[in-house]
Amino acid sequence: MELVLKSLWMYLFLLWVFRTTGKRSIGDHTPLEFALLVMVAGASVPGVVSGERTFWATFLMGTTLLGVHTSFNWLKSRWSTMADWIDGTPLILVENGEWIDLHLRRTLTSRHEVLSYARGRGIDELDQIRYAILERNGKITIIPAR
Repeated sequence: MELVLKSLWMYLFLLWVFRTTGKRSIGDHTPLEFALLVMVAGASVPGVVSGERTFWATFLMGTTLLGVHTSFNWLKSRWSTMADWIDGTPLILVENGEWIDLHLRRTLTSRHEVLSYARGRGIDELDQIRYAILERNGKITIIPAR
């Protein structure tokens, strides 16, 4: 019965974590937010399976992580330089059909990856791409040439 109650508490805690971190889907989260969710979920297992002290320590750790994350989100919403520092800035990978190799190397993004995103938009040739932008969340936005 104790395991059932601990599992219920942890479920309610994780539900609270997901609700307070926003209503975005997993694909829309930044890498830092995804890491936060993995850390909190990973920390939940020992708290549910181990003794009561570990459970509350785990609960405190999860609450602390969420509090730090919420504080950073508040800072990011007030100062764009903080947002740039925490989440990075979007980078142009292709401009007017020309590769920007420096940005590709810096972000460890392959040309194949960019062209794959372009094919998903119905673009087959590099010269059909006006801009390919690596967004903060890791997705590539393709803006076709007119």
